[in-house]
Amino acid sequence: MYKGLKEHYWWPGMKKDIATYVSKCLTCARIKAEHQKPSGLLQQPEIPEWKWERISMDFVTKLPKTKNGHDSIWVIIDRLTKSAHFLPIRETYSIDRLAQLYVDEIVMRHGVPISIISDRDSRFTSRFWQSLQAALGTSVDLSTAYHPQTDGQTERTIQTLEDMLRACVLEFGGSWDDHLPLVEFSYNNSYHASIQCAPYEALYGRKCRSPLNWLEVGESRLFRPDIVQETADKIKLVQEKLKAARDRQKSYADNRRKPLEFQVGDRVLLKSRTSRLQIGPTPELSSIHDTFHVSNLKKCLSEEAVVLPLEEIQIDEQLGATEEPIEILDREIKQLRRNKIPIVKVRWNSRHGPEFTWERETFMEDKRLKSIVNRDSGKDKLEVKNVEVVCEYPEFFPEDLFSLPPDREIEFWIDLVPGATPIAKAPYHLAPSKLKEMLAQLQELLDKGFIRPSTSPWGAPVLFVKKKDGSMRMCIDYR
Repeated sequence: MYKGLKEHYWWPGMKKDIATYVSKCLTCARIKAEHQKPSGLLQQPEIPEWKWERISMDFVTKLPKTKNGHDSIWVIIDRLTKSAHFLPIRETYSIDRLAQLYVDEIVMRHGVPISIISDRDSRFTSRFWQSLQAALGTSVDLSTAYHPQTDGQTERTIQTLEDMLRACVLEFGGSWDDHLPLVEFSYNNSYHASIQCAPYEALYGRKCRSPLNWLEVGESRLFRPDIVQETADKIKLVQEKLKAARDRQKSYADNRRKPLEFQVGDRVLLKSRTSRLQIGPTPELSSIHDTFHVSNLKKCLSEEAVVLPLEEIQIDEQLGATEEPIEILDREIKQLRRNKIPIVKVRWNSRHGPEFTWERETFMEDKRLKSIVNRDSGKDKLEVKNVEVVCEYPEFFPEDLFSLPPDREIEFWIDLVPGATPIAKAPYHLAPSKLKEMLAQLQELLDKGFIRPSTSPWGAPVLFVKKKDGSMRMCIDYR
């Protein structure tokens, strides 16, 4: 827009004003793709103080149905030790049965957690689940709409779980729920970079007894008097490792993001999967949630006083764009059987139709375009004798003014180098239409006094070069 306007207009601060105006266009803001860093710096949850105090959970659904009827997995993770439980369930389980399974597998083993982070699954947003957690004293922290990164730890664990299950089924066969206990055992005994140890070791303060380290874990290590202090030290070390990992993660994430803050009352554009950017919560989203992550929001700079809505423009259906002629480019006589019709080649200001058309000369006069036709045909040409200042003060002008061009009294001659002869090339062969145009232009130049007939032995041929508007420019070839 700036490049196009600067060719015709200019004012101080023009580029800045145009950028501000375009930024306030609501249509442009809604449909244009973003090429900037996503908004919102990384906000991380606090580090838990003890094991299984703060957990996260999610469901893996749409799995192949096993012989036991299982088609889903309930993934529950401790945010401190990274230990996890993978519970096979059916997608049709009621919330009552899920609550009983939660008490039997989690509360019975680890106690009542302080908080739970989960997505906005209908089972987690149900009144029964909310009432159960409120009765247990657990805070339910739901993720915002269209932002699965809120529960990123569970999402990443689910990816690892799916890879391990896929490998077991391909290698050993059988149903996936047959391998789920060993997959859970393998996951909890795998090294985690964030805590720099295995979840089992962080949870129990020692490595798990397995064929790989059978001798390393003995009774002498299980019943030492300092086992409690060692467990507490292990938890403190895990917290320090988690803090270092969190700081490193935030540094990496913020390098690819930009800060963005809003004030109460600001207008924003909301990105959603169902529609383009919208102003405020749309009816389709109002039933989801009233809180959205900042990366899904964009400042709305449009102003109603600047942008005119198209709905307010009333256009008469009987009106249309008027095409007007710009100039006459050529004339011809069209020979019919009994008569001849003068036609003219007209250049129009049309953007959609043809730029050049052949029209009857009488038709152009009927369209009140007689001045254009006459101007091009030479009927209304200005003559020297009709100039007002010449008529009023004739004594100040030469006598031969009205017979321009005046005759020259002095003849010029160029002496050539001995042996040189004048150069006179033969005229180029021109098409009849170009020859007619050349004769018309030469006659016009003669009438205006710009040229005169020459008897010089020197000569150069004339040719035509087509201009952008379709007309012809006469040139002399001196090559």
